[in-house]
Amino acid sequence: MKSQTRPGSDKAQATVEYLLVTVAFLILFTSIYGFLQDVLKSVFMKAGFLILKAYY
Repeated sequence: MKSQTRPGSDKAQATVEYLLVTVAFLILFTSIYGFLQDVLKSVFMKAGFLILKAYY
């Protein structure tokens, strides 16, 4: 016997899944950005000093 679903429940489930995935990606990317922000800052500072040292 087929289970009966209410009209629109598939859309509601898809919307909730979409929102959960969006929040998960947001948390993932903000945590990666928070970690890489300091690392990239030091890498670009070192590279900038090396470039300036080569010309001056």
